[in-house]
Formats: sequence, structure tokens, C-alpha cells
Amino acid sequence: MESLLNEAMPAPSSGHPVQDGTGLASRTAASGLTDSSSPMWIVVMSWQRLLVPVESAFESDRVFDVAMELATQHQAAITLMYVIESIGEDQGDEFESFYEELAEDIRARLHVLISRFRRAGLEAKPEIVVGHKVRSIVEYTVTEPVDLVIIPSERADLEHPESSLQNRNHQVALLCQCPVMLIR
Repeated sequence: MESLLNEAMPAPSSGHPVQDGTGLASRTAASGLTDSSSPMWIVVMSWQRLLVPVESAFESDRVFDVAMELATQHQAAITLMYVIESIGEDQGDEFESFYEELAEDIRARLHVLISRFRRAGLEAKPEIVVGHKVRSIVEYTVTEPVDLVIIPSERADLEHPESSLQNRNHQVALLCQCPVMLIR
């Protein structure tokens, strides 16, 4: 499979120093600058921990293909997160068994996806939470180490662009404090 990401940013050629830990690489030779000139800097991303929120319908394979390719290129760990929308704020114990049964069903379905990543030699794990989708994903990216969130995107309605802000995945992209990749 040809890389989906190679066109986005070519890898630095040999002879160009990469500063480990900073995510920056100097590209002086390719730009024609001498060593005494100011170097041209580009950002080299290193995604080690990917979060892929999963919907009930389990998105198209495109989201998982991109996640698998990124994880392969960067030897990244993948977390497949499913948010069970809570029925209410304070529901007590009456819904606890309902949520537990639902979580077990979802865990079994996620296991099929996780085995796909593991067959490719990648680390993958499920994360199932009960709550509000946008809030739960954003909070997870704050409390857990996440380098990139990969979620599907719908095309914007150009006649009613404000409706795009109602899309929960677009809300996640706006509110997350880490990079988010929207996949069409």
C-alpha cells in the first residue's frame, strides 16, 4: 500500500540534522543555505500515542487505515475509545448494570478491530467510558498521554456552514488541546 502521508511531508534527506526531543529538523542543504546561514526549520511530528474514538456504527475503514499507517510509521500505540452516551447526569445505580452489559458488548466488537491492529504488530487497547462524547474525549486527551486524535469528518454544508459546528467530531477537533486529524 502506498503511503497516504508521504506527500504531506517528505522525510528529511541524509545529512540534515534532526534534533531529538524537540520535533524540529534543520534543512539547510536542501534550501541552498550554507551552514553559516540561518537554517530553514520544519516540524517533524512523532506520534507515539494515537486515540481513535469509535462510533456505534464503527466508521469507515479509512479512519482505521490512516491510524494503522501512522501507527506503523511511528511505532505508535493505539487506543480505540468508545463513549457510551449517558442517559442523564445523576442516574444512580439503576443504570449501572445496563451500562456494564452495553460495555461488554462494545468490548467484544472493539476486540475485532484491535485484533486487526495486533495482527499488524501494533499495540492497541480499548477504552470504554460512559458520559458525553465530546467532553469525555477532550478530558481523556488532558488526563492521558495522547499525541494525536484521529476522527472522521463530514463535509460541511456550504449553504449552512454553522451546522458544521453541531457535528460532535468537529467540536472535538475545536476543543482538544492536542492535534486532531479529521478524515473524510
